[in-house]
Formats: sequence, structure tokens, C-alpha cells
Amino acid sequence: MARIHITILFALFVSTAIGQQDSTRKPVLKVLPTAYYTPETRIALEGFAYLSFYSKNAERASNARVFVAVTQNRQLLVDLPWQIFTAGEEFRITGKWDIKKFPEKFYGIGNNTEETTQETYTYRSTGITNRFQRKLTTNNYFGVGLDGRILGAMLPYSTLHEISDTNNIIGESGYKVAGIGPTFIHDSRDIILCPKKGTFLEATLLFNGGRAENVDLTYTKLILDYRQYFSLPKNTVICYQVSAQSTIGDVPYRELPTLGGPLMHRGYYFGRFRDKHLVFTQAEVRKHLFWRLGAAAFGSVGRVYEDFDTILFRKYHPAVGGGLRFKLSKKADANIRFDVAVTPDSKGFYVYFAEAF
Repeated sequence: MARIHITILFALFVSTAIGQQDSTRKPVLKVLPTAYYTPETRIALEGFAYLSFYSKNAERASNARVFVAVTQNRQLLVDLPWQIFTAGEEFRITGKWDIKKFPEKFYGIGNNTEETTQETYTYRSTGITNRFQRKLTTNNYFGVGLDGRILGAMLPYSTLHEISDTNNIIGESGYKVAGIGPTFIHDSRDIILCPKKGTFLEATLLFNGGRAENVDLTYTKLILDYRQYFSLPKNTVICYQVSAQSTIGDVPYRELPTLGGPLMHRGYYFGRFRDKHLVFTQAEVRKHLFWRLGAAAFGSVGRVYEDFDTILFRKYHPAVGGGLRFKLSKKADANIRFDVAVTPDSKGFYVYFAEAF
């Protein structure tokens, strides 16, 4: 019933936003079947819908997307992300609702886990993330952040618990958590899904509570994310991202800061490295080639850590890669990207919607 309520509320919200759209700029709607590949899913067949529109007096386009996928790894994924600017960009609402049934590799917790030491478990979850913010000054927004997740899982009991840098794994048989707190965003990017110039900064502090294995949980999570984009001659964009996350308290294992996947640290499996704190940076060069085609080259480095005194002069994990870009529509700046990334102990191939950052 909760899922139905969330769906209805989101539909009403999008309908209201579209009702305020700029009549001089027509919305773009794409509905099509697609297929993609990531190391986490292998081959996936997906139904995809993408809506882009401008609210009245808004400089940047809003978008809402729906992804429904089944994968070669017998996973079911339903994602519904949104990035909405209301009339005059007075309010900025971004978030995502997801449902997952997902067989996943578990490497343990810590920065020194081995690629060859892994086990597979299956979790089921539904979660929502949202940032609701009001404009303070041009490009600066302040408001409230909300996260919540219900997860059912059973981690494999094995030597993975012993080789983890920390043995305190919370939420092995599932958990329920929710968090709320202040959030600030500076966003001067010209295009949300495919930026060419501008900067982005998020600072969010969430106070979380929940329950796992009949034990009450409380923890805080700090998210810092900075990105900058430079538009150069000859249709070239150079950009970089620096991120840090920190958690304090009783944190369920899948809520820990995590490296890997198609967005942060391509080339590493999502969940390859988890721990209470994270530092990460990546840089990318993007260039339009001809017609709707473009290319990119990127590199990244990052690590997780348990204590603040271990952040410096310890093992950082690098990755490098490159790929192609295909513009989905002549009227909307949104790409399908084809990326290949390699690391010292793994590699990844990604076919994914929108840029990594």
C-alpha cells in the first residue's frame, strides 16, 4: 500500500509541475525498449521512459524517468528518478524511488578486501531519496533531505566476516531505516543530465534511525559532493568531481559509503569497497565528434576507511577508462554512454543513461 501511495503522490507532483510548464518550449517524451550491460547485472532488458520539460521562467529543463529491467543475473530493477525545477526555479526537487530484487556479490567491509574473496547473496528492497529545497539566491538552494529504505536479506556466513577490516556487520538479515536533515545545494550547471559548464556542490547531513535484528539503530551521515565543468573550444568539456561521505553510529552494511558501479569508480563492482567513511575523485574529458556521437576519457581514485586517522598515506584504488556517447534526442541533451574501465584487479563495461556525473 505504501508503494501505491508513493506512486500516486509522485504522479500528482509531476502532473502539477507539467501543468506549470513553459508553453513556448515543448516537452520531450521518449518511451522505448533498451538493453544495457554492467558488471553488476550483466545483460539487462529494460523498458525506459524519459520526460523532459521546462517550467515557466526556468532556465534549465526538468526531467522524470522510469526504468524497469530484468537482468541475466535474475535481478528485477524498478527505478523512478526525478529532477524538477518549479516555475522560476524557486524550488528544486530531486530524488529517486526504487524497488530491487538483486543477487549481489559480498566482499566484506573495509578497504583491503580481495577481489577473489566474494560470496553471493540476494536482497529485496524498496527505498526513496529526496531533496526538497527552496532558492536562497541565484543557483543556491536550502531545504530538507529525506532518505528511507526497507531491506530484506541474509548475508552468507563465512570467513568474509573474519577478513573484513571491521567485524561489526549490521543488518545481515535485513533492516528498516529512515533519515532526515538539512541540505544545501549550489547548482549553476547549464544542463542537468549532460553538463557543459558550471559548478555543483551538495552538503547534506542526515540523522537516521531504524531497526535491524531486533536492535534499534541511530546514526548520522554527512555527504559532500563538488563538481566543476569547463566548456572548451572544439566542443570539448573537461570536468571533475570530489566526494566525501562519513557515517557515525550503528550503520547497516548497505547504508555504508560505497565505491564502485556505473557512477562512482567505474571498473569496480558496486559494493567492492564499503566502510564508514569514503573519499573519491574522478575527472573526465568529453568531446562531441559528429552527428549525435561523442567520446570520453576518464580516470578516478578513491578509498574507504574505518577511522579518520587512516585516511592518509594508505592504499588508494585507481581506475581509468573511456567510451562513446550517443545523444538520445535532437531536442534534449541526454546521452546513452558506452564506457569501458579497468582497474588493477578488475574491469567493467557499461551501457548506461546519462553521464556518470
